[in-house]
Amino acid sequence: YPPRAWSLGRQGWVVVRFDVEADGRTDRVRIARAVPDGPFDRESRATVRDWRFRPLDAGVARLENCVVMFEFRAGEVFLR
Repeated sequence: YPPRAWSLGRQGWVVVRFDVEADGRTDRVRIARAVPDGPFDRESRATVRDWRFRPLDAGVARLENCVVMFEFRAGEVFLR
């Protein structure tokens, strides 16, 4: 959670689109949509950039346009 957004009680969500390379690294990480615009973008992008997946099956060069949604909710905890 971005410290400034947390201290202001800001909440929102971000949809991140990315590709997965054959070796499992993420690439072309970009914000597809965010509400509100801005306060959660950097942390969401950085998180996805740090992800590593298992290497893809032989012959698969990359997975394109993968999507994940992050929800930022101050003061709430959900276990699923």
